[in-house]
Amino acid sequence: MSKNKIANYLISLSVFFVIISVSAKVLFLYYGTLPTFNQIRTVRILRFERNTAFISLIIDVENKNIIPFVIKNANLYAYDFKQKIGDVFIDNEVIVSGNTSTMLRLQLSIPKERIESLVLNEADSLNLELQGQCIMKMLGINKKILINEKISIPVRTMMNEYVFRSFQYAIFSEIGTINPNTKPMQLVIPLKFRNESGIDVYIADLKSQVYINQTLAGTGNIESSFQLADKYKNIPSSLVFSLSDWQSLGYSASNFVKDRLNYRIEGKLDLTVWNKPYKIIIDMQGEAKIKE
Repeated sequence: MSKNKIANYLISLSVFFVIISVSAKVLFLYYGTLPTFNQIRTVRILRFERNTAFISLIIDVENKNIIPFVIKNANLYAYDFKQKIGDVFIDNEVIVSGNTSTMLRLQLSIPKERIESLVLNEADSLNLELQGQCIMKMLGINKKILINEKISIPVRTMMNEYVFRSFQYAIFSEIGTINPNTKPMQLVIPLKFRNESGIDVYIADLKSQVYINQTLAGTGNIESSFQLADKYKNIPSSLVFSLSDWQSLGYSASNFVKDRLNYRIEGKLDLTVWNKPYKIIIDMQGEAKIKE
């Protein structure tokens, strides 16, 4: 056999194996097991912006094959009772190794009024269908995969967490003033409220205990309830404490004229969002002075 025939034979054999390899990849990709979307790990509201609620979803994606794949992007929509109500985006490109599972981060955007309606009706959850397609890359080949998954959004739990996260540190206290001329003595602590939650809230009260130099001194509350609109910052209010506990222990303002007075507040903020009450534990510290 001539050298040319041998070379042509080897080339033909190489091409044959390449074709077989590519064909195997294509067949495996198009007819092999597809990724499995399992339970939702975490759900949280990212923000309310204008008329839209942005929600983060973390879902388990399982690969039952030995071949790793990459989920690159998605074009998904959320349906509520067969009606499209929002869009779904992939936050991160994920690599899923063979015979393992990993977390896929999705971002869901739906109308804010839908969340409001669920809160007003005291619904525990929102059942949605995610439909559309995502791009999966396996063995160097991209494939569009149709998605049709049912998910349940725990609305009550999600809102509880969001309100707590938004308002736990939304109150700022300033230097308090002790008035020794009232009976019992009073401590007034100026406050500043901030609302960057994307929703209007109603501040009902802030029943609190105050400790002065680590001694329980009295109880108090804010002067009045008020509406705290979204995007408002540094809205003034005051906590007014009756220092009856402090005086019953024999303390008076004259005992501390030359001493530094530090206070610590332990309180419970009562606020209302869409007619639903929420309670948030508040802990603040600061300095007090004697009114001259």
